[in-house]
Amino acid sequence: MKKFVSLFLSLALLLAFGGCTSKSPDTTDKADNISIKFVIDSSTAYNNEAIDPDLKSKLPNDGLIYSSEKLTVSKGCSVGSALALVCKVHSIALNSENGSYGLFVKGICGVENGAFGDASYWLLRVNGEFPEVGADSVMLNDGDLVEWIYTVDGGEDIGADFGG
Repeated sequence: MKKFVSLFLSLALLLAFGGCTSKSPDTTDKADNISIKFVIDSSTAYNNEAIDPDLKSKLPNDGLIYSSEKLTVSKGCSVGSALALVCKVHSIALNSENGSYGLFVKGICGVENGAFGDASYWLLRVNGEFPEVGADSVMLNDGDLVEWIYTVDGGEDIGADFGG
């Protein structure tokens, strides 16, 4: 019974989002939905010797905060909306703000930008590329791989090369 209530509440929260929704497959025209892979990974912070032990104890799965091989969202959903949806439904703390480039992620699950120095922050990678626009400007397509990855050294630890 508890799982049913949890599933029902999760579905209700999903339906509450206007820009990015997910609906039960039997009640939705599948043409209105897309499926993506979605990952929130803070393993570089989790494995960093400078991590606060209290924060480390709150991070799940060796720093892998969330991973879904098949997240179903509505067509027209942005990466930013998908992140907000995942965080809301799964009770993952999200610290973000809207800036001149759109949605700016300052922290996820207590892992904040700057926690390991100026070169530590959240990066967005979509299909292996790092967009140069805000997350709410990146529209999702069926089959996309969306990764929110925490870097502790300006992206070098996750294979980013920003040419600088």
